[in-house]
Amino acid sequence: MIKRETSSPSKKRNEKHASRLAANLTLSLAAMWSLAVFLLVFLIKYPEMAADSVRRALGAAASGLVPSLFPFLVLVNVIIGTGFADMIANPLGKPFSLLFGINGNGAAAFLVGAVGGFPSGAVMASALFENGKLTREEAERLCAISNNPGIAFCTGGIGISLYDSASLGRLVWLCCIVSSVIVGAVSGRIAARRGESPSTTEQKTTRERMTPGKAAKELCGAVVKACGTMLNICAFVVFFTVLSDVISAVLTEGAGRLAAAVAVSFCEITSAARLASGFGLPVAIPLTTFAAGFSGICVHMQVSAATGGRLGMRGFFFRKLVSGVVAAGLAALSCLVIRS
Repeated sequence: MIKRETSSPSKKRNEKHASRLAANLTLSLAAMWSLAVFLLVFLIKYPEMAADSVRRALGAAASGLVPSLFPFLVLVNVIIGTGFADMIANPLGKPFSLLFGINGNGAAAFLVGAVGGFPSGAVMASALFENGKLTREEAERLCAISNNPGIAFCTGGIGISLYDSASLGRLVWLCCIVSSVIVGAVSGRIAARRGESPSTTEQKTTRERMTPGKAAKELCGAVVKACGTMLNICAFVVFFTVLSDVISAVLTEGAGRLAAAVAVSFCEITSAARLASGFGLPVAIPLTTFAAGFSGICVHMQVSAATGGRLGMRGFFFRKLVSGVVAAGLAALSCLVIRS
């Protein structure tokens, strides 16, 4: 008599999970190959346009991105290495922890991200996790809410250069920060309902950790790390600027300027802001704010590279998407108030 094997529920779940992973992998590979073929054909057909995009991206990186971001990337590594993050956590850690449900050590990352811009906050969140200051779940949540556009970029790169108004740039920045606070607070409440609470870590005092020799060593290491991160960021900006220009050229001809601007807002923030500025303020400011709040796949890739794959990106993508939508809504309401 032949006995039939009965599969257990756990085995069925594992098989279902494996098939889902295989399907996702196949879909991802198909999307990447399609994009690669599309870009190859476009670059062969329009080489001069691609070259112009690269030149413009390199010029923007040299004139705006590197001067504004590189000092903050050095600062991030100095703050972590010298223990200055502990000093920031002392006065701000408790309210930060109550609001976001994250260990108070993360307060420094949120502040640096809000002032310095992406991906400095996410880089610091990853470093705090690596040094045992945060749990993985806390670092992943902090990575999203601390990854914001810097006030200098919004004021100069968006407000003044595109609209001749520093106030509009500050409005975009403020909407993004408020949106991140809202998303972070909601994420913290959800984590609390799951039974998660802010982690506790033993803190070394800054005086114990910082000696003249160690401070000099940390500064040298901070500059070297920041240099490598900066090169990665510039490379992503150049590539996604070319990709944004390709998307813009194709969609503008086939679906119109608005469709092109919306699509590019998911790709790269500077290109999206430039395209959005061609519309009236009631459309341009919310669309630009969405691009800044979501931060674009370009910045998502920068964060993934900076964290070295140590933190999951699925939750990061979802939180930034929600943050972009909330920021755009706040910007739209602000435009209505200003007009009235």
